[in-house]
Amino acid sequence: MGFGHLFPYRTTEECFEEIKRVTRGRPNDYSGATYARIEASKGLQWPIPDERSPGTPRLYADGRFNTPDGRAVLWAVDPIELPEVPDGEYPFNLNSGRVQEHYHTGTKTRKVPELNALVPTAYVELNPRDAEALGVQYGDRVCIESRRGQIEAKVVVTSQVAPGSCFVPMHFGEGPVNRLTVWAVDPFSKEPNYKQQAVRLRRV
Repeated sequence: MGFGHLFPYRTTEECFEEIKRVTRGRPNDYSGATYARIEASKGLQWPIPDERSPGTPRLYADGRFNTPDGRAVLWAVDPIELPEVPDGEYPFNLNSGRVQEHYHTGTKTRKVPELNALVPTAYVELNPRDAEALGVQYGDRVCIESRRGQIEAKVVVTSQVAPGSCFVPMHFGEGPVNRLTVWAVDPFSKEPNYKQQAVRLRRV
C-alpha cells in the first residue's frame, strides 16, 4: 500500500518496544515490561513504570485517580425503563455475552482446534425448571425467537441462569444472537443493550 517505511518491525517484540515508548508516563505505562519479565512472572499488569516495578494488580489502591486533583469523578444517573421486558408472548429474558474459550466473532479462536473442541457451536443456557416446562433436555435444539428475528441453538441445562432467563454466547455466525437483540443503547455511555430482550423458545 506504499506505507511500508512506517512499519519497519521485524518481530512482535519490536512492536511491543514501541508500545512501551508511547505509554511511558501514561496511566497504562508499559515501559518497565519486557518479554522476559512477562514470561517469568506469568504476566504483568500495568502500569509498570520501570523494570523494578512488580506491576499494579489493583489500580487506585493508593486512593489517587487519573484526574487533575487525583479524586474520582462520579456521575449519578437516573434509572430508565428497559426498552423491552418479558411478557406473556415472549416470556424469557435473553442475555448475550462471551465465553472464555472464544473471542468476539470467533474468527481467530474458532480456528484453534483445542478451543473449538471445547465450545464448537452456538447454545442456549436454560434453568432446569424452564427446560422441564419446555420439555427439552441437554443437547436438544430449540428455536429462540424475539420480535426481531430467530435463531436455533443447542440446549445446555444449568442452574447458572435464573428461572425465566436464558443466555446465548455471541461468537457463532451459525447462531447469530444479535438477530434477537434490541436496537437500544445506553444514553450516557452509548453501550449497546445486549442484556435484556424478551424471547420465546420452542423445541425444533
